[in-house]
Amino acid sequence: MSMPRPRPTVIAAALAVIAAGLFAPASEARAAGVILGLGTLGGGYSYAAGVGADGGTVVGRSETAFGRQHAFRWTVAGGMEDLDASGLGDSSAAAISADGTTVVGERSALFSGRFAFRWTAASGMQGLGTLGGSTSAAAVSGDGSVIVGRADLSDGTDRAARWSAGGVQDLGTLGGPTATAADVSANGAVVTGRSTTAAGDTRAFRWTAAGMQQLPTLGGTFADGRAITPDGAVIAGTSSTAGGAIHAFRWTAAGGMQDLGTLDGPARPKAISADGSAVVGSFEDVTGENSRAFLWTVPRGMVDLNAYLPTVGVDLVHWRLLQAEDVSADGSVVVGTGTFDGEIRAFRVTFSPCGTVDFDGDGDEGTDNDLEAFFRRIAGGACAP
Repeated sequence: MSMPRPRPTVIAAALAVIAAGLFAPASEARAAGVILGLGTLGGGYSYAAGVGADGGTVVGRSETAFGRQHAFRWTVAGGMEDLDASGLGDSSAAAISADGTTVVGERSALFSGRFAFRWTAASGMQGLGTLGGSTSAAAVSGDGSVIVGRADLSDGTDRAARWSAGGVQDLGTLGGPTATAADVSANGAVVTGRSTTAAGDTRAFRWTAAGMQQLPTLGGTFADGRAITPDGAVIAGTSSTAGGAIHAFRWTAAGGMQDLGTLDGPARPKAISADGSAVVGSFEDVTGENSRAFLWTVPRGMVDLNAYLPTVGVDLVHWRLLQAEDVSADGSVVVGTGTFDGEIRAFRVTFSPCGTVDFDGDGDEGTDNDLEAFFRRIAGGACAP
């Protein structure tokens, strides 16, 4: 005689108890998520820009007590660290390597213009090579060995640049005069960004050693590649539609362009999770004067983080999240910038995708599919945010 299958409510209750013990950090076991303001370097504001693969290290920029703007590196254990030890000029961190050891960004020093930098604990802040003009670093490979961003020619024209042990490399353009790189794969071999074309349009690109590939648009004449998965297979960015709206997109070689839409005004992705299933960024209201952070996932589509996070247990009292700038590899940590009681602050929000027993993200809890997804999680897979 076959045994009756457990009722969904029983499955849900059991999964909830097990998940709470398996997946929640001890300090957060009683909550599905938590938001932290990262503080400042003594001044009035801070902005987050990047997060390490495991979500434990955040970089960005903050005002100091002396009114300068300095790059920072924040860790759970150590708090916020000023990376610009000289104290002269201004600096801003843009990204951090997957292992959390290498930080890249831009620094402006007195009488020497703006230049891209690479920071490590051992070497401090070091400038990168140029193509004749100013430089700015936007992203770094998983081990910190390859950096991409922008390097101006001596005439001030922007070029997409790639720095490695071999020096600085001009990645070329799509036929127009300018290009800039925004992100790079974990091994440093695939780059995305935007370039002008011979026709004067701006298009997203995917660069490999074989050259620069122009990506399609969502029907308009503009596209900008902003984020790439570690394996270089999925790219997220912004594109105009045939009607002139600005939407987020996700591109793969097999599936082409996928319209992720927007929630109001223009949507601008900034980062993508390791498997390409989660995209974060910001969207503007119809006036173009206010922005709000968004999260897009395969099961839920695009949601305003200000509305979504409270539904999964994150207390946003006093917070307004303006921009989501980066996401951890598994999609469970998002960093960005918001206001706390009106003060501009970098934030780090941790929410457990397994804080709900809807493990497959289909809106129904305690189903057979949730049970299967639960055991995939135990085996090392990720839950749907």
